[in-house]
Amino acid sequence: MSNLNILLIVVLIASILLNVVLFTKSCSNENSSQPLGDGEIDYAFSHLANDPKTLLLDTISAATKTIDIAIYNFEDPEIAQTLFEAIDRGVKVRVLTDSEKAQKKSRAKLLDRLTAKQIDVKIVTSKKMHLKMTLVDGRLVAMGSYNFTEDSATENMEQLIVITDKELAKKWTDVFNKVWGQSDTEEWSK
Repeated sequence: MSNLNILLIVVLIASILLNVVLFTKSCSNENSSQPLGDGEIDYAFSHLANDPKTLLLDTISAATKTIDIAIYNFEDPEIAQTLFEAIDRGVKVRVLTDSEKAQKKSRAKLLDRLTAKQIDVKIVTSKKMHLKMTLVDGRLVAMGSYNFTEDSATENMEQLIVITDKELAKKWTDVFNKVWGQSDTEEWSK
């Protein structure tokens, strides 16, 4: 790997970590500086280092209790299938998505399939819900530019980072729960 590629990866990881800290701080009144301590970071950059979709599927497959997903664009059937497998293992799954994106035919059909498998799905109706995060078992935080689409998997240059950190996961789950419970968040029904 060239020095330029290594530098690019280091700069992108630093940028992502800064965004994690700033996002957490903006959603909390307390000091949100998060040392990683014994935590772990896994990452993937399309066409450069690892594969974001594989990292995401592995993260979802690791779930034993809960999966909370906030995703702007969801139409990838392989990711849906991995969620169905999680449900079959007894994992509780919640999906939060953007109302405008959800209305498109292929996405609406997929969301209907999720709800038919007892996955709780809600849409944000008053503003664009542009988050892209997956929270697993109160210990894993996956976030990045990656949407759950075939274009993200095959055409786009995307990144995904998975942080293993219980404190961070708890804070992000608290944020997810706040959004989930807001008055502009509605149960999915077509």
